[in-house]
Amino acid sequence: MALRSVAITLILLCTLAAHAQNPAPLSPCAPNSRYLDQCMAQRQYANHVSYSGAFVMDKPEGIGTMSWGDGVTFSGVFKAGRPTKNGFYKDASGKPLTGMDRSQVELAYVGTLEFSSGNRYEGEYRNSKPHGKGTYFYRDGSRFTGQFVDGVRTGQGTEYDRNGVVTQSGEWRLDELVRSDTRVAQSAPPPASNPAPSIIRSNERRIALVIGNGAYTVRPLNNPVNDANDISAALKRSGFQVIDVRNANLTQMRAKIREFGDQLINSDVGLVYYSGHGVELKGRNYLIPVNADIQREDEIADQGLDAGLILEKMNTAGKGVNILVVDACRDDPFGRSFRSTGRGLAQMDAPKGTIIAYSTSPGKVASDGDPKDRNSPYTKHLLRAMQIPNIPIEQVFKEVRRSVQAETKNQQTPWENTSLSGDFYFRVQR
Repeated sequence: MALRSVAITLILLCTLAAHAQNPAPLSPCAPNSRYLDQCMAQRQYANHVSYSGAFVMDKPEGIGTMSWGDGVTFSGVFKAGRPTKNGFYKDASGKPLTGMDRSQVELAYVGTLEFSSGNRYEGEYRNSKPHGKGTYFYRDGSRFTGQFVDGVRTGQGTEYDRNGVVTQSGEWRLDELVRSDTRVAQSAPPPASNPAPSIIRSNERRIALVIGNGAYTVRPLNNPVNDANDISAALKRSGFQVIDVRNANLTQMRAKIREFGDQLINSDVGLVYYSGHGVELKGRNYLIPVNADIQREDEIADQGLDAGLILEKMNTAGKGVNILVVDACRDDPFGRSFRSTGRGLAQMDAPKGTIIAYSTSPGKVASDGDPKDRNSPYTKHLLRAMQIPNIPIEQVFKEVRRSVQAETKNQQTPWENTSLSGDFYFRVQR
């Protein structure tokens, strides 16, 4: 009895010591809060890094889990945004890693920065400065899309005027263009009023794949089939040959993507539009078939379609203009929380000659729209912007962003990632 009493006493002492060292559990952060302090939340960072746990002064601090794009995770104690020695690392398969230390890896944020000058930045940032990939919007309507280091244009990037025309493109260093790849006509005649862009050819071959998935067994969606039908009709009016698929299972989705890839080889422009459920897992984005029965996190990669497959088809074809439009950022399609999944989708790198358009910014969720509406907010405004003649595709998506932000009161911000070097127009009016 004496030994048992000593054991119980030791257990109680250890329990009291643990409570003395650890503060009371934190409450969840307020929804849509930009600054996280003394609360629990999930956040997506640049470079496919995600974190779930405690925040103090807008940085991970306390107990939490961080996942990197290579599948490595750390679970344990964080201090000032960095993992400490109090925790453990695992690889993508869940196997413990010894000797791993990522305490010196700085986090880069993804989001929007508003400046007192009226300029705006959307993309990766650090210490309230553009850092990584993003787009800087100037008050006069011009913009720069490319790479930044500590707020300075450094790396590959493209500068556009207020009409979306490329003015400078190439490699930048300390805000100066050091190597140009922009081709500018030196002796072109003065443009006529509202001219038709010369890049558009009457014999240009355009192929599109349009997928709308709404009839899910779990959490069906109202609008994706309508979205896909209306986008398909608009693309046909713009000269696209369209491969249509609705409420597809995984086999059907793979078959149609293969068909699209085969036809893209003999085409000049390729476009894929997807409306439905999507989920990010460990930095990869998966489009969800309607018959998916995903009960566990490790089933996502098996039952979902990796969006990277579409980009691989585009990259293999090597054509001049490729467009991927993803209206798939609805929240938690499985009705449960998986440790390594994030809210919304992760940002994907655009292969050469490609623009990727998301219905909302990385790590955020989009609305399927009011049940009374025919289309999602994003697709509704995309359909309208596509009908504006003689504006480049970047300007189309800029119009969509403005309209969606206005309708959702800035709760949803459409996003693009582009490596296009030429111009593309949905409609040309001569």
